[in-house]
Amino acid sequence: MNPIVRLRLFSGKIILLLNCLLSMSLYGQPVTLARYTAQHESPGQPAKYRPLSDVLQELETHYRVAFVYESGLTVGKVVDNQYRLHKGKLENTLHNILKPLGLQFAKVGDRSYVLSPIKLKNPAPVSIPDAQADSRKPIDFPSVATARSLSSVAMLPVSVDFAVTGRVTSENGESLPGVNVVIKGTIRGTSTDTEGMFQLNVPNENTTLVFSFVGYASQEVPVGNRTTLTVQLLPDNKSLNTGTGSGIARPTAALFNLYSDKDTRKAVTFITSYVYNGLTTTLSSTDPDFTKAVSFQKLRDKTAKTASGEGTSIPILRYSDVLLMYAEATNEAANGPTADAYAALNKVRVRAGLSPLSGLTYQSFKEAVWLERRLELTFENVRRYDLIRTGRLLDAVKAENSFARNATIQPFHVLLPIPQADMDANPNLKQNTGY
Repeated sequence: MNPIVRLRLFSGKIILLLNCLLSMSLYGQPVTLARYTAQHESPGQPAKYRPLSDVLQELETHYRVAFVYESGLTVGKVVDNQYRLHKGKLENTLHNILKPLGLQFAKVGDRSYVLSPIKLKNPAPVSIPDAQADSRKPIDFPSVATARSLSSVAMLPVSVDFAVTGRVTSENGESLPGVNVVIKGTIRGTSTDTEGMFQLNVPNENTTLVFSFVGYASQEVPVGNRTTLTVQLLPDNKSLNTGTGSGIARPTAALFNLYSDKDTRKAVTFITSYVYNGLTTTLSSTDPDFTKAVSFQKLRDKTAKTASGEGTSIPILRYSDVLLMYAEATNEAANGPTADAYAALNKVRVRAGLSPLSGLTYQSFKEAVWLERRLELTFENVRRYDLIRTGRLLDAVKAENSFARNATIQPFHVLLPIPQADMDANPNLKQNTGY
């Protein structure tokens, strides 16, 4: 048989013997190389052992970790192919496969492990069985250099994370909660807690952290060899002009006039008059003087003594909203109003003191639902999104000219701008067109 073919057939056993050789050489024990001949394995049989380096690469991929070790540490070391690598915790698997090979591991950071030999003071003697005799020409045991190439050993260039903690304050030394803390050039980061504190694992000492918060100038802080940082953010006078003012939330005349006098929602949504010193003043929906204008009172806490003391919760999702969504969706699915669609829509209308609807077409029913959503959910932050999803935002805003306002809405206004704090935190973001 060709010597090269015979070498391939018995590479698993050769590497196993080399493992014993190298393990003993680590502890200074002499060993005599034996010659091994082909007797027991047949071509086509699966290999009984795998190089340790291949096993470590598989574990890295499966568990998404990194192993750090000297380039020659895995040379000649093999693992039984029947061992189930992905069963249970990674640490248990590492212990079971490394300890018999005279190796140990230590976890460093979140996802990194350092491998090293176990240093034994008095290692037990290890002997290699004599090679069985064979009349055929024996195969020379491969050199260490050959074994190194077979096991494809390489030093893995990985970074070991370490934790950085710190506190972020304002210019007055007050804690700033909610500050974005991001590793520059990545989307990896965290935010400060209610005390302005943060903790973040960084890859190395060359890391730069970006601190950003609305109304404050962003700040880049190199980590270096520090594990604790104290960062003070200063106001961004260019992006935030502060001051005081007052005003009222007043409806447009178009909205106010949509409510019929029978609609019980009208009285709880608007303030149309007030009494002062026994005199009643009636308010207008068209007077440009805001002191004489109809204003919103929906969701107002009438028990509060001051504006800042109001405690009424803002609804996120109401049953009326669900009913109207169901009515609209059912009309779309059936290409016309069904009994269920009418029942959902009329449940909202009857509650408001209005008569139920019937006999509508697909289009007229859809428009009736749109109108009902505007009346029922006004001042609850859903109108803009309803106009966007139905493709009516631009026309609706341009048609509104109350209080001598000139609408300058453009198609790009359908999207809102990405907040500057997010742009600072993630350099890969691209601002929406028009902003």
